[in-house]
Amino acid sequence: MLSKRVLRLLISVVVAGLAATGASSVPSKEDLFAGFATGWREDWMERAMAPRSNTFRLESENGNRFLRVDSQNSASALWRRVDLEVTPGSLVSWRWRVVMSLGHVENERQRKSDDYAARVAVMFDGEPFDRSTPLLMYVWAANETVGAVYPSPYTDKAATIVVRSGDSESGEWLMEEHQLSADFEHYFGRPAKRVTAIALMVDTDNTDSEATAWFDELVVHGSSTR
Repeated sequence: MLSKRVLRLLISVVVAGLAATGASSVPSKEDLFAGFATGWREDWMERAMAPRSNTFRLESENGNRFLRVDSQNSASALWRRVDLEVTPGSLVSWRWRVVMSLGHVENERQRKSDDYAARVAVMFDGEPFDRSTPLLMYVWAANETVGAVYPSPYTDKAATIVVRSGDSESGEWLMEEHQLSADFEHYFGRPAKRVTAIALMVDTDNTDSEATAWFDELVVHGSSTR
């Protein structure tokens, strides 16, 4: 039988271990849209990228709600702050759909053609939208090759990653999943530390175009510090 002294020692070790666990990073999976339940929009802000802004609104289909974005010679982002540690298993996933790509746009790597039918932008290790903050932009391109990775024409702090391209899949809901740690290190050559924000964008201002995109089931997987 254990003595009272030994029993007290064991209890103190267990309590200390639980406290240490609570202070460390724990796995986290966060639905950034919160299922579009009441109050989901409170965490999201709009940021203008051009004189004209996009229109953001909810739609539903077969009982499912999702975000619609309309862009007419405009560019703006719907974004929210995130605070997640990047680990080897960190992921971002979402569903999206576009009416069509900006198929007439040529050489999307130039400033005058830097428009996309849809983007999901993930920001790391700095204040959101600061010029020094690195980011990955997952895009639905017009003519670029799927899998291509190249810098934004505005800053080498932003990597453009082509997820879909052209119109062969336009009008379809498509599920995406990407490894944040691997994508970041592939482009920047170093590990990322934290995800600080995620933004959804449609931009048509440089090419005087129109586009409509839908987004749903935006989830980030990482570690949050409690």
